[in-house]
Amino acid sequence: DVLVCVRNGSRNLIGKTALLDERALGMTFGAFMAVYRSPIGKLASYLFQSEILKRQIAEHLGATINQITNKSLNSFRIPVSPDDVERDAIATALS
Repeated sequence: DVLVCVRNGSRNLIGKTALLDERALGMTFGAFMAVYRSPIGKLASYLFQSEILKRQIAEHLGATINQITNKSLNSFRIPVSPDDVERDAIATALS
């Protein structure tokens, strides 16, 4: 899972992420956060910091409210290899 900042007074923090692992079991997170669940969570946490996703996040930010919605999160498109081994290798290299 990936924890995503979806609302904040600072536009620069929208889309910042943290990879959730076993240390987060039993924890809850605030209203300004969203949990993005994906079988490629480790890779997704890095992709959120890519220019491809930063551009899409910027396009979805409101004029007055610094937020991205669940609908926005689900609409983002990123290039991802269909090969599990390659995806894992990319995530490992980025870590």
